[in-house]
Parts: sequence; structure tokens; C-alpha cells
Amino acid sequence: MYEKNKILPKTIRCSLTKIAQRPLAPIVAPLLDRAPIIPKLQNATTSPLDEPITDLEASWIGSLLYIGAMIVPYVSYAATGWIALAVSVLHLISVYFVAPESPIYYAMKENDAKVAKTLNLLGRGQDLEKVLETFNKKEKTNKIQDWTEIFTIKSNRMSLVITFTIGALQQTSGVAVVLFFATTIFHLAGSSIRPDIATIIIGVTRLVSSIIAPTFVERSGRKILLLISTMACAMSLMILGTYFYLERINSPALNITFWMFGASCIVAFLFTYFVIPETKGKTLKEIQDMMS
Repeated sequence: MYEKNKILPKTIRCSLTKIAQRPLAPIVAPLLDRAPIIPKLQNATTSPLDEPITDLEASWIGSLLYIGAMIVPYVSYAATGWIALAVSVLHLISVYFVAPESPIYYAMKENDAKVAKTLNLLGRGQDLEKVLETFNKKEKTNKIQDWTEIFTIKSNRMSLVITFTIGALQQTSGVAVVLFFATTIFHLAGSSIRPDIATIIIGVTRLVSSIIAPTFVERSGRKILLLISTMACAMSLMILGTYFYLERINSPALNITFWMFGASCIVAFLFTYFVIPETKGKTLKEIQDMMS
């Protein structure tokens, strides 16, 4: 029988010792590149630490955010920190100097000129009168009333339910788990491509997709893109779960996990199809009317 008062302090002590020994590697590297780094840290021959990390510590690393799965395996730990800093600074500068406030924000501040400028920038100059009309007719309220209206007005309640539900379904679809342990999954699947290279391909694909997707949002609509992505994810996860089931790889629970993720994507597909409305080209007032 395990003695918790001995095991837990030992685990924490080992973790803190490793972080102290490598102050940059265990913290910065996972932030930039979780999937390829986890198998390396669990391997005594490739880990830069004095001893391999445990499964629990691997899960802690996997829970951190990352931005560089496509480049980190080829640069030093110090370089990953500089890359992360550069990207963060670039993002801050872009948001401050390039990204405009939303036309809704300017309308609430009664700055009609900037409303028109932002709408023209977004290619929606024809919506100027609709946006201004929506907020010119809106009665002045205080913060308490604004928060109360989230629950007392039907359209706001519906919006809240949709937002929380689709957000929860996204998390239960396994997106985080698959990305965290992509390298391990490719290794278990016996991929013909090196697991770390396959993980980099995923990172590049996600980057390219995030660049291309916005160009289709206004053309195709948001709902159809959400339907396509949820169904594609459901099929992929179901196929992956079936593969692990047929191969009997390691844990029998592995295939069940992917089937659960796939089921969550199916629920997201049905929720999107029957509940979420298409908001393409609609103003806030029109969306609120749809929700009422």
C-alpha cells in the first residue's frame, strides 16, 4: 500500500529539482513544443534532465500551451525562448497598431466616424446604417443592468448557452489531448513518417488552415465550416479509435478514449446543425432577433 505522505512530496520534490536544474528547458520548451518533447523527456538517453520524467509530469507538461511544434525540434532550448518572445512582441505590436476595434465597440462609444471606417475596412460599409440604428435606439443602462440582461433577455440566454456548449464540446473533442501527445500517438500507430516530423506537419497544417479559413468565413458562412470540421474530426477520431482497437495497442482503453472524442464531435455536429444559426453578413440586431 502506498504512503501518500511520502510519494506526493517525492513527486513534487523531483519536479522542482528538475525545474531548478534546467530553468529554461522544462518551462519554455513545453510552451513552444509539447508533443515532440514529451517522449524525449521520458527517455533516459535523450532527456537533458538527470532522470526521465514520470507520466504525471508528462501530463503537466502536456497541459501547457505551445506555439512552435513545427520548429522546436531543430533549435536549442534557448532559441525557443527567444522565438516565443519574438512572436509575443509581434502579436502585441500587431494588435496595438494594426488591429482595429470592432464597429460595435465604436458604436457603443457613439463614434460614428470610426464605425464607418472600420466597416469599410472589413468590406461591410453597407451595414453602417444598420449598426448605427441598433445602438442609437438602445437605452442607456448601467453595468448591473447589462449583466442582468444576460439572463433576463431570451436572445442573450440563447447566445450564452450556445457559446458555453460549443466551447465545452470543443474541449471534450480531444483536441488538446491529441495535440499534446501527437508524437506518442504517431509512435504507437507505427507511422512510416518519423513521429516528430509528423507532429511538425500537424503544426504546419494548423497554421496554414488558420490563415486560409478567414477567407472562407464570409463567403461560405460560419455554420457550414463548423459542420464540415466537426464531422471530419468525428470520422478521423472514430477511425483512429478503430485502428487502435484492431491493433490492441498497449491499453484497451486507448480506443475507447478516441471513440469518446469522436462521439463528442458528433454531438457538436448535431448541436451546430439544429441549434446554432448562421450569422453570415448579419448585424448584431439581426442576430438578436434570430435568437429571440
